[in-house]
Amino acid sequence: MRSFRHLTPTTVEEAIHVLAAAPGKSKLLAGGTTLVDLMKLDVEQPDLVVDITRIPQLREIRTDGNALVFGALVHMSDVADHPVIKRDYPVLSESLWRGASQQLRNMATLGGNLLQRTRCAYFRDTQFPCNKRMPGSGCSAIGGVNRGHALLGTSAECIATYPGDWAVALIAMDASIETISPRGKRTIRVAELHRLGRELTLQDLRKQRHLMIRDTGSQRRSGSWLGAEQSWTVSHKATSIHAAGMGLGFAWFPDDMVRGELQRGELKPLPLREGGERWADLYLVFADRDYAGPGALRLAEIIRESVSHQCSKLGHEPLHAESK
Repeated sequence: MRSFRHLTPTTVEEAIHVLAAAPGKSKLLAGGTTLVDLMKLDVEQPDLVVDITRIPQLREIRTDGNALVFGALVHMSDVADHPVIKRDYPVLSESLWRGASQQLRNMATLGGNLLQRTRCAYFRDTQFPCNKRMPGSGCSAIGGVNRGHALLGTSAECIATYPGDWAVALIAMDASIETISPRGKRTIRVAELHRLGRELTLQDLRKQRHLMIRDTGSQRRSGSWLGAEQSWTVSHKATSIHAAGMGLGFAWFPDDMVRGELQRGELKPLPLREGGERWADLYLVFADRDYAGPGALRLAEIIRESVSHQCSKLGHEPLHAESK
């Protein structure tokens, strides 16, 4: 291991001051079940280790009105075995006792579990390139031993899985975390914690899987509209919608076809900086207008009126339906 400085603050305010004033790279030590290992492997090379285990207010488990509050230093085993948690919040208890052995649960903390580093073997071996350890160096797992790696939500940069169950349970409970820094306190929903913190761009989407619907026209498209690195082509919109709801990729869908899924939370609009909405030309074509009867002509009129009405309701310019 490399040499480093070690400080032990006794209050949150002291810890913040130490971190803000320290030069070089600093790391917090809580349970130590991950940090110490990574330091031994030379993956983490901190200049300063701030031991926060002697800050008592970070070890609280309490109720605040209808809210359940945990301190960041509460051990996994304390929550997993808590009788009230087991009775009233079994998903929280189960996510912790299934997540590690008893020995690790006795040492590891809730805050550390939520923010733990990846368990990918290539991340932990410095002889291999790893984008998480050294951005831009490459991902050894993509062409390596990756049986336990991610199938969904991957990119050309990384196929590692998120290593914990605790965060998933917290998201299911719509939990939030409270952070504190020299700028003050801030509340962050756990669902937003591991996000980019900015709007997505089309370039971001190109690294994900684009769900395509097979083009049955005479002049079929080749490849993806977006030029995504991965694409799945299906035959029906319903299949594509179902796949998106399972988290298998992204797609642009007609608003009226996914309104129910959006209301139920099964699908969510992506926060794209631009390009989140797309419009397509609608053509009403008669095989031979001279032979179109009163029924066909009336149907064409109904379609034109319906399209114009729906566009007006959405606050958009009506599409120009043209019959030929």
